[in-house]
Amino acid sequence: IVNLDAYDLAVTYCPFTGSSMVFQRSSVESAEFGVSGLLFENNLVMYNRTAAEGDETLWPQMLSTGRCGPEEDESLTMFPAIEIEWGDWVALHPDTRVVSRDTGHSRIYLRNRYPYGWDYEREDNDFTLSPLEDLDPRRPPKERLLGIAWANGEGIAFPFGALRDAGDLVVIHETIGDGAGNQEEIVVFWDNEAVSAMAFRPWVTGQDLTFEVQDGAFTDLETGSRWSLDGEALSGPLAGQVLAMTAEAYVSFWFAFSQFVPNTEVWLP
Repeated sequence: IVNLDAYDLAVTYCPFTGSSMVFQRSSVESAEFGVSGLLFENNLVMYNRTAAEGDETLWPQMLSTGRCGPEEDESLTMFPAIEIEWGDWVALHPDTRVVSRDTGHSRIYLRNRYPYGWDYEREDNDFTLSPLEDLDPRRPPKERLLGIAWANGEGIAFPFGALRDAGDLVVIHETIGDGAGNQEEIVVFWDNEAVSAMAFRPWVTGQDLTFEVQDGAFTDLETGSRWSLDGEALSGPLAGQVLAMTAEAYVSFWFAFSQFVPNTEVWLP
């Protein structure tokens, strides 16, 4: 949907917190990030490996902010991304290019094995590498969710289990804040088969839109256009239009999101 050649991106994933986040490296002078081998609250800690030796800054992924270095308190700008089952993505974008697993290095993940124990990701498994002092009991610790965080430790979580309970296809209109008293409307699409949720700004070309699931499709009530899970109008008067993704939305485990965003509102059907 976008020309990625126009962006310097860092695509990051932490298996311990289940968090997939993409950042615009241009927000920090196109710094190149590496894996430090450290963890903060069980979360990946990146470092700026293009900095001079001794001037590296540590970047906890889910903080999106520099720590312990010259770039301390510098924020990373998030880039919108969607996490989705592979087959469903290919159905939407058959010409997708894929990062090769032929890296020249021998790693367990190249042999299709999960390296942290098959049950680490089980929803009710409360084991973490660093013990948790306070575990928020509102959801299972390893339940995946779509989370949106803003200032002052506030945010909202859309748990996948709750979304599954709501139906095969689900549309949710919500209002989020920015920590400064401002509010913004979003819409969340959920597809149970694709095991995927994404948040969007519900308007295009200055027109506010209201969405529902009609006849097995995401549909706006204003024009009757039908939309894909990743926010593109496939048919109707708005065909070809694209909803702006909420860049701050990302997938993680519940225990991690509730640690980093302690004042989290949990959406329930």
